[in-house]
Amino acid sequence: MINLLPEPKKIRDDNTLTNAFHQIDFTTSNENINVEQLVELAKLRFWNYQDIDFIKGKELTGDGIKISVSNTLAGVETENDELFRSQGYYLLIQPDEILLKYENKAGVINALTSIKQLLKVNETGEGYVLPCCEIIDWPSIPVRAIAPTFSWYAGYGRIG
Repeated sequence: MINLLPEPKKIRDDNTLTNAFHQIDFTTSNENINVEQLVELAKLRFWNYQDIDFIKGKELTGDGIKISVSNTLAGVETENDELFRSQGYYLLIQPDEILLKYENKAGVINALTSIKQLLKVNETGEGYVLPCCEIIDWPSIPVRAIAPTFSWYAGYGRIG
């Protein structure tokens, strides 16, 4: 069973896992995508996974998985096209490759966050695996924020 927070709008679990990996290789056939920026975003998002090597369009050495990136969500149908295109993403995780579609930076950040939540240490303790699945997700509301009352009691913004 796949657990993500917030729960994705659409998910299909293939009940299998990817091959174990230590490297994630970002590739694209679209010249308009800044792959170096995506690699930097991934490094920032996975800051506590120092043993994962993020690379850009290089030959994988050893155990790795490719993320094929596309900056179009054309052909993916949703109930809220505006929020989906502004902050949503499409992920197809297969045994040796991940397809990541998005249209805006928020979408790719949300997708990377989902990948990080799905990440598990391989049963052998060598490398990481992901559940093979298909995910279509977007936020339910345009802006996510912490309520002012909650933030006060939690101590955010208090001086002293």
